[in-house]
Amino acid sequence: MNSVGRESGIRDFSLIAVVAFALAVRLGYLLYYSSLPEWGQLTVDNYYHLHWAQRIADGDLIGGTTYFRAPLYVWCLSLVITLLGDSLWILRLFGLIVGISSVAMTCLIARRLFDKKAAVIAGVIHALFPMAIYFDGELLLDPLFTLLIQIAVYRFLIWQDTQTGRNALLCGVILGLASITRPTALLFVPAAIGLILQGTGIWNSRIRHAALFALGAFLLIVPVTLRNIVVAGDPVLIASQGGINMYIGNNPHADGISAVLPQPFGHNWQMADVAYVAEIKEGRELRPGEVSDYWSRQAIKWMTDHPVDALALYLRKLYFSISNREISNNRDIDAFFGQVSLLRYNPLTFGVILALGAAGFLISLRTNPRAALLGWSILLFILANSTFFVNSRFRLPEIPLLIILSAGAIRWFITERGYGARTGHFAIALAVVMALLSYVPVLRFPQGANVAGLAARANFLYGQGDYRNSIAVGRQVLALDSTFPDANLTVGASYFRLGVGDSARHFFEREKALHPGRPKAYVNLASYYLINQDQARAFEQLNRALLLRPYDQMANTLLLRLVSADSGAAAQDVSATIDGALERTDSNLTLILDAAKVATERRMISKAESLLVTALEIAPPPVESDDAAFEPTYPFTPDRSNRLRAEAHFLLGYQYGVSGRFAESIVHSRAAVHREPDRAEAYVNLISGFVSMGNLRSADSVLQCALQKFPTDPQLRQIAERLHQ
Repeated sequence: MNSVGRESGIRDFSLIAVVAFALAVRLGYLLYYSSLPEWGQLTVDNYYHLHWAQRIADGDLIGGTTYFRAPLYVWCLSLVITLLGDSLWILRLFGLIVGISSVAMTCLIARRLFDKKAAVIAGVIHALFPMAIYFDGELLLDPLFTLLIQIAVYRFLIWQDTQTGRNALLCGVILGLASITRPTALLFVPAAIGLILQGTGIWNSRIRHAALFALGAFLLIVPVTLRNIVVAGDPVLIASQGGINMYIGNNPHADGISAVLPQPFGHNWQMADVAYVAEIKEGRELRPGEVSDYWSRQAIKWMTDHPVDALALYLRKLYFSISNREISNNRDIDAFFGQVSLLRYNPLTFGVILALGAAGFLISLRTNPRAALLGWSILLFILANSTFFVNSRFRLPEIPLLIILSAGAIRWFITERGYGARTGHFAIALAVVMALLSYVPVLRFPQGANVAGLAARANFLYGQGDYRNSIAVGRQVLALDSTFPDANLTVGASYFRLGVGDSARHFFEREKALHPGRPKAYVNLASYYLINQDQARAFEQLNRALLLRPYDQMANTLLLRLVSADSGAAAQDVSATIDGALERTDSNLTLILDAAKVATERRMISKAESLLVTALEIAPPPVESDDAAFEPTYPFTPDRSNRLRAEAHFLLGYQYGVSGRFAESIVHSRAAVHREPDRAEAYVNLISGFVSMGNLRSADSVLQCALQKFPTDPQLRQIAERLHQ
């Protein structure tokens, strides 16, 4: 079939019907998903993408430091938020659009490589494939990356048919887009250039097409590199995540499938942790790209010093790359799928398409070399991903390619009656071998891999205030792995919230005994002792936490509260404690406000005013490198950031009022009311300022407005009685 006929395939009713079917399946899934408690349980990467996109939509277009992750998916998400809002339904519908576009591309590629029958088979399999359905509904970059890889493959096939420079350039552009979605796509640039140079035609023409392809690929990468240089003085090609990811997958304690650092950081490592260690080792402050380089060197050093162990670990990762077991570090996929019939009873698994895809690859080697390119692409993905660590979503781009090869195999056996052919015998044998490798548990999963998703569920329930269920799930985690990091903390914190202090302390002490190098247990114990007014023990625990992690925000916040509670502390000592805490946390905005409250309570008026002025002048930390962006409580979303600014204006208005600077008090109290109109105390400050200035008309006008909003507020009613006496 000629290229025109192939390109018109998507207009055929059968292929349109397949895409419509994929849309119906995904809409049905989202409708059911929205009824589950997991709908609002975003995982850490989901939160990071959401908060970063919200910041961009709020006007932070350029950012403040080197990209930690490639930015294209977040740019797309921010555009959706700008146009339509940031509800989970809207953002997941965007993923649905990406998903059905991916199904459409599967049909188009299968049509071009095989025929319409194969396209329909491939499209139906993709429409029903459970992992594709699941990931299309999450706020993750992988479905978009998968779609862009598919488009790049499709454009490369068109270039092979047309042999035009325009199509070589366009193919490069698409691969460039994929690279700034996930830099793994860069591996395909030299591979594609090699294929172009090995093609048919005049040598000069092939060189020109290869150059145009490379130009297209780097046309979109270079602006990202220049942005990193201009914003951060950091010549990072795309993102700085690669170094730590390589070390996660290549260190003495790596298991190949967990996003875990060696103790004391474990599962809950942060960017601040890896930067701190690298800077201590190097003896100087490092840019993010230099931090990445440091961890890359550590990974390479371990591999070169322990080549046998490194090879064994790599082979282990290769095995898990083809295992039928789905791997997730943030959610228990098996438990989640068990709640959704469409996913639970779906017979289409990775092992199925791996076996069929392997058969299709072998058949294509004999009958359709262009289709065999998909198999080589899958192999390249597997080899590349295994350099780091293995996860189900990292192999998502392989799924459409495997499905297309699977459809090709099914079509060949049906239409060509290849069961009796020698190629068919070898294909069936290879499929059986791959199925056995995928399904038979040759290697056991690490214990932590089985409970990480369950632990994330316990944390989510805690964050929702469902402390009893958080305890129940946390105890399940401990029953499976009594040493799992932070599991005892979650249970203890839930007991603490329920007021069961003895149980809380018991679990905090267990965590400390199991993981003495981790600061969180000490911080939680300090909270326990602070509540129980045992300041000496609270200080002892906090000092140990700060020795382990001096930049820990919670530890420094508790330190300020301890100082505030110590009535015997001199003002000079309080000021020194505040300055030390701010220096250790790079003047974190939320900590500045906490410090200002401490200074206000201690009647350190000048110190409080200075801190509050700083709070209004300082910018939020760059979201690209802010560990708080991975948390549901991220303080610098547009709404929360606005409330933080309102808090600073409110406190400053109060301070100026106490100091007799009423005009300035009015300015800041008015700003607090404007930013947070649902806060009665801000109106009280503003009215008091007007009264103190003798402007009773303005005071009464604001009072009437405030009483309409807060008719029962005692302070406002008291002011009303005074004004109208």
